[in-house]
Amino acid sequence: MKNQILNLIIIIFASLLIVASTIGILFVSIHPAFPVLGIILGFSALFAKSLLSDQRRTRCIGCSIIACMTLLISVPSFYFGLYFPAPFRVADYDQRIEIWSNSIAGNHNGHKLKDMEINYNTRFITSSLALDKALTGSYRDEEQTIDSFTYAHSIKTGIEKQTYQDVPYLIPYTVENGQGAVIIVCGGGFAKKNIATSTSEGKDVAITLNKHGINAFVLYYRSNPYQMPIPQLDLQRAIRYLKASASTLGINSSQIGLIGFSAGGYQIGSFINQIQNNNLFPSSYTPDDVDNIDASVSFAAMIYPFLTYKYNIPMLFSSFDSSLIKNDRSRASILAKTHLPSHFLSTDVDQFICYGTADNIVNYHGTEEYIETAINHGTNIVVSKNNYNHGFSQKYYMPQLLDFIDDCWQ
Repeated sequence: MKNQILNLIIIIFASLLIVASTIGILFVSIHPAFPVLGIILGFSALFAKSLLSDQRRTRCIGCSIIACMTLLISVPSFYFGLYFPAPFRVADYDQRIEIWSNSIAGNHNGHKLKDMEINYNTRFITSSLALDKALTGSYRDEEQTIDSFTYAHSIKTGIEKQTYQDVPYLIPYTVENGQGAVIIVCGGGFAKKNIATSTSEGKDVAITLNKHGINAFVLYYRSNPYQMPIPQLDLQRAIRYLKASASTLGINSSQIGLIGFSAGGYQIGSFINQIQNNNLFPSSYTPDDVDNIDASVSFAAMIYPFLTYKYNIPMLFSSFDSSLIKNDRSRASILAKTHLPSHFLSTDVDQFICYGTADNIVNYHGTEEYIETAINHGTNIVVSKNNYNHGFSQKYYMPQLLDFIDDCWQ
């Protein structure tokens, strides 16, 4: 009797694991490696059960039927999951607020695919696995890897358009009588926006801030194949938009802060040191009244940020003209201009940085160089250090961050 119950538990567990993993591949916005692993574990459990069970015909037939059924469900789903990924969507997309008026700086009707080096045979899962390696280390020509990833994750899935006509937006998470407002800027190596496939750098952070009486706005900005300073223009516009709409949104325009993750951390670090009220609009754009509003912020928080391309040189392909990156002289010039420790001009901005020494994406030495520079300039900076990898969870930075925000807004 005990063996029968154990066998039944194994079968149910394996079947549910395979079905849930199949659903994960097709419909849930999580990293595809996890549901694939789930399918493998599910079949392994069924196989182990068949080896351990007695050889009575009925049990063998039953186990074979279940294995065949799960195989019929999983294999096609796995195949289509590779080539036709889930229709990813940013959480609470229907609540979005467009931050630009009818004219969006940097937009035009040109076709992105003409400017990208795409391998159209690249599979969704394999492009995900290849990206992290492609973004790190010394110079290598990773243009095709990065562009193929952007195409597979952002364009082919329908999140972004095939033309340069994407519309940046904020997703509001406000609370009654909330203090100030925080703009949350996700990462993604400028090859994608992580909020399209996860909530850990967007909605989850906003909800936690709401619980502590803080208004939050998640920014969806433009990135590859858009080039710098387009992502910065979206952040600058988001700040100005919130200040222009403060009375409507019920926020204090003098209390605007920024939180950025990974590439979003670089975006914030670059903004407070190199942009702020510098209008870098293309000549084709006509500024409106919102563009005249002060874009300064009261604090900037950067979580596992990369603050220099020095250790992530291939990532330049997701941010700048590829012809410039492939030229030794122009690449060296861009690296010098984007090395934030050498361009520190944000002594008036309170800053918070949390980073991990086991980060396999961002070399923490670049972060520490920035921190040392900030301290030497007399900046009010709070530093939280841990020994975790890239993308660590809220519990490793949120308590200190909330204290930091309270101190900034007192």
